[in-house]
Amino acid sequence: MLKEHAGISVGQEVHCYRYPDRVPSRGSVTSIHVAEGSDPYITFYCDATGQFRRALCSDVVLEPDDKIRRAVNKIISKEKKKSS
Repeated sequence: MLKEHAGISVGQEVHCYRYPDRVPSRGSVTSIHVAEGSDPYITFYCDATGQFRRALCSDVVLEPDDKIRRAVNKIISKEKKKSS
């Protein structure tokens, strides 16, 4: 198993767009997957859903801007309201 790929490391907190629905997300990388014939992807623990999710490495935002931060925070707020 890889510990680093394309500037992404296991344990790193990342902003990304989930696969396959492209919902903005944030979480900690738990593993990196690179296989011949498929796009490299990460598995991460999603802060919004509390579940393990996937994102293509190309959909990881290494330098998140305010737009994706706000989008993720809005989703997390909605999820917290649902669980209350």
